[in-house]
Amino acid sequence: MKKIMLLITALLIFMLSGCTATLNPLIDEDELIFINEDGSIRLEIPFTISGGIGRLFVLHGNIETSFMVNYFYPQERLVVYVEQPGTENAEYILKVSFEQIGYFKLNYDKMFVSDVLEAANDFDNELLSEFDETLTRVYDEDIKPLNYLYNTWRSEECGIYLNNDDLNDYYYHRVHGEFNRESIMMSFDDGEFIMKSSIDTVILSGTYDFDGLNIVLYPFSIYEGYPNGISLIFGESVDA
Repeated sequence: MKKIMLLITALLIFMLSGCTATLNPLIDEDELIFINEDGSIRLEIPFTISGGIGRLFVLHGNIETSFMVNYFYPQERLVVYVEQPGTENAEYILKVSFEQIGYFKLNYDKMFVSDVLEAANDFDNELLSEFDETLTRVYDEDIKPLNYLYNTWRSEECGIYLNNDDLNDYYYHRVHGEFNRESIMMSFDDGEFIMKSSIDTVILSGTYDFDGLNIVLYPFSIYEGYPNGISLIFGESVDA
């Protein structure tokens, strides 16, 4: 009888622990932002739009490096892409857990990211090796607009349409779209943008800023006929 009770108890614990990830309340959140105590690690995931895809920022020696990540909540793991998605040895997988505050209760505002579950055989990235961080959720900050995925930006006035729905483009900080009904690719890096045609010719370049989730382009003065500020209005993709 005692063995049967122990078996039933073990099964109940297994079933309840298995349901913990499924019942993770974070999956219903619009966005997730977690940072560590000194602000050197920052995780941004616009959850309801991107479905778990976002970016991990690591500040080391005054240099900030960003990694594309995917948070798989059923398995509670964080996939960090150190190479372009789909390529060999692209993924570095970390375990995610949360602070235990009761026998079956977790504090989802305190995230632990650690213990490499899987990595490329020749992985030697000093920023992620032996990664072991405690992250706390913050509610009074916003996700950077370019860290969203499965969304659009458009300017009817200037005929610009951007569609941020490609994982490889997202990895390289690019967005594809159209300019006056011609296919383009736009890259964003170090505060500057470059718009190129399908034959890799530069059409427009300049600096950019944000107005909420909208992108504001400021073309360089060498490009005549463009307004000083071009507002690209953010919208969720219907295909998300």
